[in-house]
This record gives sequence, C-alpha cells and structure tokens, in this order.
Amino acid sequence: MKILKELVVAIVFAALSVGSVFAADGIGMYAKAELGYSFWAPEIKDVYCESDCIEIAPAFGLFPLSGNRNFALEASIGVNLGKGKDDLKTTVIAPKVMALFYIPLGSIFENSSLSEKLVPYAGTGFSLPIQKVEYGSFSESTTTFRLEMQLGCMFKVNEQLGICADLNSGLLKPWNWSVKAGAMYVFK
Repeated sequence: MKILKELVVAIVFAALSVGSVFAADGIGMYAKAELGYSFWAPEIKDVYCESDCIEIAPAFGLFPLSGNRNFALEASIGVNLGKGKDDLKTTVIAPKVMALFYIPLGSIFENSSLSEKLVPYAGTGFSLPIQKVEYGSFSESTTTFRLEMQLGCMFKVNEQLGICADLNSGLLKPWNWSVKAGAMYVFK
C-alpha cells in the first residue's frame, strides 16, 4: 500500500505541474473521479480465473486544443480490489492514458435542451496494469501492457460540473471490463 500512496502522490504532482504549464496557454483542464464494478480474468500458472472487483478511478485530463472541448487526453489510475471463487484475491493498480472524443449532440439535434446537456464520448488508449493475485498460499505479481477502449456519456449539470458513466474494456491479457460512474469538474 505504501507504493500505491507514493504513486498517487507522484501522479497528482505531475498532473498539477503539467496543468500549470498548459493553463497559461488557454488549454482546459479537468479532474474526474469514478467508482464502479470491474471483472478481471487473470491467469495463474496458465489457469484462467475470474475475479469480481470494486474499482476506484481518479483521473486528470487536458483539453489540448485551445477553446475545443471535443477532444481530451486523460491520465488515470484504476485501483481494483476483488475476490473470486475459493480463496482467490485480486489487487490491480492500472495506470492508464486515454484519448477521448466527446460528441456534442447539440450540433446534431437542434432545438433540444437535452441534446445540449447530454454528451456521449468514446476513447482509446493503453494501460500498464500491475496485478497481484493470491490463491491460498500462492501469490504472483505481474505487469502487462493492454489496449483500452471506452464508451460513455456525460450529463452536463453546468459548464464546469458533469456526471458521467462509462463502459471500459481492456484487450490483451489479462482481459477485463468495467462499468463506472462518477463526476467530472472542469477547472478551465
């Protein structure tokens, strides 16, 4: 757990540093926090296992194109804690980088108040999950590279605050998927 705390502190400082550099250029920044369910399928000694997890995922993002809120780059750390059948315990810390594309419905469906507030999004990126699996007296830790896909929707409460929900899937081993919901706050 000590390494997790150090990793989170390092990412927060890095995000704030990067954010302060870009803030001068008129680039937008946001913070997001989500909570949800994730399913992980780790392999232990070439045996496929299933693990149901709770996922907590804080994120920091940038709208790198000045004045454009339709494209974002996002860095997050998903912390997954779960159990499987028998004595299987899974802990996964997954640093992730995503490119997200927001699709404003207001430009498609005119004269609708809901289309101004509802913003679907899709994204792709990669993660480096650090996975620890315990099964009885056996314990194994691995780090892998995975491609990530995301589909979601945000409801804009106002210009700064949004409520979001998304479906995520990781490709390559270990396979996983998750459903999360949370809030996003736009600083600038």
